[in-house]
Amino acid sequence: MSVKAKTREIAIEPGTTGVFLGYKSAGVSANDKRYRSTIKSYPEGKKDDWSGLYVAEDRLTAEGYLPDALPPDGTGEAYINLIYIETSTVNKFAGKGKKTHFVDIAGNEIADPEIPQSEKSKLVREALSEIGIKIPDDKPLIQSLGLQGFIYRGPHTASEEEIIIPFHFINGIRAISLANFQTFKFRDHMPVGSPVLNPALGIRNPDASMRSNAALPLAP
Repeated sequence: MSVKAKTREIAIEPGTTGVFLGYKSAGVSANDKRYRSTIKSYPEGKKDDWSGLYVAEDRLTAEGYLPDALPPDGTGEAYINLIYIETSTVNKFAGKGKKTHFVDIAGNEIADPEIPQSEKSKLVREALSEIGIKIPDDKPLIQSLGLQGFIYRGPHTASEEEIIIPFHFINGIRAISLANFQTFKFRDHMPVGSPVLNPALGIRNPDASMRSNAALPLAP
């Protein structure tokens, strides 16, 4: 089997920065309480194997989804927000210590659009079983990983990786924080002007390392 799984850990250091996970396009800025409420409203316990909050590791990948965030007439603002592990929640990672735990999946089959999602789920379960992580066939894949303390990372395309955050990390242990990154303007589905970086981040280069003191926790 060419699909393989391994686990990886990133230590969560005390402080205000958190662990950067990736970029998420949206029609609402992370600075808007409505967006944080929307993320918290993601339904826990959906039965779909692949349900979760999808985050792009690459900024340009997230930018490609901006048109989906626009109103039907294609005129308005869209945003790229930054997604972090919230440092104040580290003590809620039961049994895992102050670390973020990932399951990394590799295999061309997972990025192949011709292979059904149900078959991909089966391949991932088999790969996880090889490293001692058991996910019953009747339990949703991503949510079961989250309940065991893992975040999923795997192929999005042949050249891009994506992260899927289980809902348990969002409205269970409230382990996610956000920051607005860039604001884009569109008219008739066409970009207008240049994207504007959030000045609160204190950066001028959109390709800079994303460690932010401006992240907003989901937890009240």
